[in-house]
Amino acid sequence: MIYLIHGLPIIILLLVLGAGAYGAMWYWGNQQQSAIYTFEECVKAKDSKMLETYPEQCVTSDGKSFPNPDQILNDSNTGGEFCGGITGKLCPGGYTCKLDGSYPDAGGTCIKE
Repeated sequence: MIYLIHGLPIIILLLVLGAGAYGAMWYWGNQQQSAIYTFEECVKAKDSKMLETYPEQCVTSDGKSFPNPDQILNDSNTGGEFCGGITGKLCPGGYTCKLDGSYPDAGGTCIKE
């Protein structure tokens, strides 16, 4: 019985150290997730999700969203992306949809405004 009482401080110390180590691992794990700043880093993160949108987007577990920079239209692009159709796909800002017909689900291409 005396042996158990003398060993009690060691057990308490080990429990406190274990809890501290677990807390440190949890803290650093969360810090690494919030250190995502690009689409590529988001894709490599284990808890991120890919959205099937255009441009495709990667969303981190804490809700940050990163569009694929290779799919974003910019001023150097001439447009030509599909728009309209049965899903009503919109063009990005600065572009307008030129439809190929006047029927309800007509598709077209994005042209610079």
